[in-house]
Amino acid sequence: MGLIGGIIGLLMTPVNFILGVLIAVVTLGTIGQLFILAGVGTIMSVTGMAGAVISGGRPRTGGVIMMASGLVPLLAGTALMISINSLGVIGILYAFYFWTFILVLSGIIAVLRGNKKQQPSPSHALAPSPPIAL
Repeated sequence: MGLIGGIIGLLMTPVNFILGVLIAVVTLGTIGQLFILAGVGTIMSVTGMAGAVISGGRPRTGGVIMMASGLVPLLAGTALMISINSLGVIGILYAFYFWTFILVLSGIIAVLRGNKKQQPSPSHALAPSPPIAL
């Protein structure tokens, strides 16, 4: 699920770039704000995919990486909206950053799954041992 969120995040990069251009034009923002919306989203989607891969072997570590990859763009985008006084369009930002919610959810699931040790099944424990050749 985290891998899907990261891939969607990469696919949403052009849309985030266009959103950044629109916000920069409407609010007379700077080019730095544009790079915040597009650049941070791109970097964090790649990081989220890495977290999804890591969660296969180490679920807690991968889960924390996925949660951070989802929260950082949301916090950066919200801070950007607050700085340019355009909280009216924050719903649009969250709609374009829906993939971050997927990353956060999959990160929570991975952390809760944790590193559970697999117990050997009883059928293996009760199986007869092969005869020893002398």
